[in-house]
Amino acid sequence: MNNAAKAVFKVTSLGCGGLVTGSGFAVGGGYIVTNAHVVSGTYDHHVQTPGGDQVTASVVYFDPNRDFALLYTSELTTAGLGFAPASRGTDAAVIGYPGGGRETIEPAVVDGAVEAQGRDIYSTNPVTRQVYVIQGKVRPGNSGGPLVDLQGKVLGIVFATSASDPNQAYALTDDEISSDLQDVQHRHNIDTSRYACAA
Repeated sequence: MNNAAKAVFKVTSLGCGGLVTGSGFAVGGGYIVTNAHVVSGTYDHHVQTPGGDQVTASVVYFDPNRDFALLYTSELTTAGLGFAPASRGTDAAVIGYPGGGRETIEPAVVDGAVEAQGRDIYSTNPVTRQVYVIQGKVRPGNSGGPLVDLQGKVLGIVFATSASDPNQAYALTDDEISSDLQDVQHRHNIDTSRYACAA
């Protein structure tokens, strides 16, 4: 799991009234997964490693419905994390940068997978996503970071906390984003500053 933490980065961008921070993780080839709401309405994207090195990055894929985005930088050679499925009771951890601070690893447990009805990142269009319900401590800034199993494999992408239970959170499943990770070499830079800030 500590090896997985080396491939989890802080994502920072300018816009939406200031500095917007979130988390992201390497999937190989210079590509970094994060949430769309972390970069919507922003520009001047940077990725910071756990060691404090900071490099510039571009948004090359942006899906406000699934709340999924892909960044690219030629300056990072970090090996990508692998993916694995989860089931109810799977022991896991949330890795990320809550509050835009230092990297943390928080224990979590998967409650199960559900087809969740919700809205896009602007709270406008209805969407259905396959998500894991997890028990664990997730705070703003963890968004875009991975939910990993005890072997460091990615189970899903953390994207929201429960409005009613501070110890419950949600992660997009690996199946939900697998199609978005195909053909990453054919992506083009996207100007996310022209989009609205996430609700």
